[in-house]
Amino acid sequence: MKDELYEYFHNKNNNEIPNKMDETIEGCKQIMKIEKDRASFHMGFMEFLADTFHRDGLPLVGVQIVVLLAVCFIIRELRDIPNLLPVFAPLFILAALPSLFKAKIYRMSELEAATSLSNISLFLARLIIILLTDLFSFTILLALEAPHIKSVQTLFNMIIYVLVPYTFCVSILLFQVRKKGSIGYRSCIFVIVLCSLFFWVTAVFLPILYNVSSIGLWIIFLTAFLFFMFKEIKEAVGSIKEGRIYGVIS
Repeated sequence: MKDELYEYFHNKNNNEIPNKMDETIEGCKQIMKIEKDRASFHMGFMEFLADTFHRDGLPLVGVQIVVLLAVCFIIRELRDIPNLLPVFAPLFILAALPSLFKAKIYRMSELEAATSLSNISLFLARLIIILLTDLFSFTILLALEAPHIKSVQTLFNMIIYVLVPYTFCVSILLFQVRKKGSIGYRSCIFVIVLCSLFFWVTAVFLPILYNVSSIGLWIIFLTAFLFFMFKEIKEAVGSIKEGRIYGVIS
């Protein structure tokens, strides 16, 4: 086979057969003209999100529901629930990491990157599904604590206590993915666990942080984390539009 190919592309004097390159280029031009006139199909964002949910929705939502049930079971036995809410919020992101990085875990990153849909598109679609599921989960969690909520201020505090550690973990997740790619999931695990432990320590040893007078500090941190999170999401979306290689592809 090697000799046949050699004879096909070369003559006896080891010179390239004339006009072969020109014929190939002309053939490619004809194909491009034909393809240019054909209508190309572009999947919209909502269609892409629905397709991702159809393929990955069950494990993504299922894991979050399991975490919600586990947290609800645990808080039944605990006192001082508002102070401990920041401890449990990072666990929802921690449980989602295997689904977000499953291509890396199963060593299929290269295959996923070679598809028509970029890795970062799939990553963001899965993350959106997780964020919506967690929003529903947090609503259920707060609804279960409704009988213990004595005022609107207490409800507002509980919402802040959930969102601050959660937005921090999402921001770190996006940052690690942009900087380190798929290998960043190990760092994400460490940071999320550390975040949960940090809020447990503050709840036990620094209860002053959960006083009404400290709510302004929580709002400042929430604003900063939301800004950082949306900045990272904007960077990811921009990489898709411009066709740049995003960290998750590595």
